[in-house]
Amino acid sequence: MEPVERRAETWFSAIVCVTYVLCGQIVSNVYPFSSFGMYARVAPTATRMIARSSAGTVSEVAEYTNWKCSAFRVTDCLQPGDTYVVYRDREAFRVLRDATALKSVQQHHPEPVLLLRRIWRFAPVVESHDCVIAHCTAVRR
Repeated sequence: MEPVERRAETWFSAIVCVTYVLCGQIVSNVYPFSSFGMYARVAPTATRMIARSSAGTVSEVAEYTNWKCSAFRVTDCLQPGDTYVVYRDREAFRVLRDATALKSVQQHHPEPVLLLRRIWRFAPVVESHDCVIAHCTAVRR
């Protein structure tokens, strides 16, 4: 490809991208355009479900299997204004449900694990807080 053709393709691509963003700003969120409102402001909080072993190491919930937990309610840890990503919580619950339903053929030794919701608050100062959702036993994968 010659340099003139490459330059023309680059300019065309840039014009298409700029046009898309401008249309998104003008029509707001009308398919297939978007104003990308999710990036317009910083969230005041963020949360994530995690597992903490008895040794204190923090891991993803999916790194354990054969979960057995005390009864819990996820909302106990949230305060008004806390934001969380619904699909990430749903994914963690799916792992818990599927891992609980599976019966391992081999006998592994479960260890005590805390199911936590780690909450980060960004204003006025950045702070993190771990809230215990449930006391569990699980087997590390």
